[in-house]
Amino acid sequence: MGITERLEELRVNFPECRIAAFADLSAKTILTYSASSKPRQEELDALCAAAADLLNGDLAQQLIRTVPDAKAVEEVASQTGSQMTVALRLTNAPDEALCCLCAPEIDLGAFSGRARRAMASGDFRQ
Repeated sequence: MGITERLEELRVNFPECRIAAFADLSAKTILTYSASSKPRQEELDALCAAAADLLNGDLAQQLIRTVPDAKAVEEVASQTGSQMTVALRLTNAPDEALCCLCAPEIDLGAFSGRARRAMASGDFRQ
């Protein structure tokens, strides 16, 4: 199963997830995505920028400095108004991440667990 199919499966299993995207954080680019309706490019760019900031930005760097042996923020969720941005860094490719735009009522624990399993089910970078 390819990246796009795994993103689609994740999103379909969690209808509160409106966009599930695979991003290159270093280039701040969405490489592929699955969405309930076609998003504007600006929305994808904003999602990628938010994920990069959540995983690599100033707050992430402060957290890394305060947690012994922490090398990177691996997973984070941030709610703004009626949407939640969820970002999960790939463990085998730290500059790549799954970034999602979800409704705040999503079961974050179940979603995160399923997302991690989808990412670990093969080479997510194919």
